Amino acid sequence: MYTKKKKFSEAQAMYIVSCVILALEFLHNNGVLHRDVRPNNIAFDETGKVHLIDLGLSRIWKPNNASDTSGPPGYAAPEVMMRQNHNVQSDFFGIGVIIHELMLHRRPYPGKDRFTYMEQLKAH
Repeated sequence: MYTKKKKFSEAQAMYIVSCVILALEFLHNNGVLHRDVRPNNIAFDETGKVHLIDLGLSRIWKPNNASDTSGPPGYAAPEVMMRQNHNVQSDFFGIGVIIHELMLHRRPYPGKDRFTYMEQLKAH
């Protein structure tokens, strides 16, 4: 897992995000939603390669999945939080939050619980 105590350069952030996107592309091409894209699930190996880990919340995508929600506040897409049907785009919302966090060292919606996070999403 990468450390939240370090700010990454633009080049480092681009590399990390590119690796995560490639991992998601593989999962999505095989009909799988990761559903938990966040910093804790990004790991570096001893050579510096980036890996998307923890598939414990992953699911095979199905069209009517509004009741199938997951993900921590701060990284879950609005449609997931509002219990609406969602697809691969919900994983990419987490990537957007990670990019923000890698570069600015903070999340765009820093709510620590589901209620506060939902209120912040609704305000924007």
